Amino acid sequence: MAAGLMHAGNEKGNLIQNHNFRDGFQSYFRNDKGQMFFAEQDILQIKGVSEIENAKLSNKIKLKPEALSGKKFLLSFDAKAEKLSGNVMIAIREWGKDGKTIAYHTVQFNKWSKHDWKTFKKEFTLSANAEFAGMYIMTSYLKSGDSLQVRNLSLIRE
Repeated sequence: MAAGLMHAGNEKGNLIQNHNFRDGFQSYFRNDKGQMFFAEQDILQIKGVSEIENAKLSNKIKLKPEALSGKKFLLSFDAKAEKLSGNVMIAIREWGKDGKTIAYHTVQFNKWSKHDWKTFKKEFTLSANAEFAGMYIMTSYLKSGDSLQVRNLSLIRE
């Protein structure tokens, strides 16, 4: 797992690979069996499926540890929350060389989130022990009819 994260990457541009989903889910790991996450016209659609309690979509950040540890980042995206019964979390996960999670830097949506397109920004600093990072979109307990849309995903090192 670690070897794929050691590339220098473009530190000035968007660090999320395939951030607009124009290449489908290339560079992403997903465990929803193709039922919850849909990509079309630069928008990620997250739909509730009653028989799937939890799902995850993740994308590794390809930076060397020295470009991550103690550095400041800005996660930003637009989201449209139509209906949610459970939760959706968009986060940057950081973990150490031992493979253990250090922290998640999150923006969460739940049943009280209902709005048209709105921009969300989360500024954070990775810990000094961060060796690896990745973007995660995780769902829990969504039901049929639930829907959240995401576009303009961006992670910039400041």
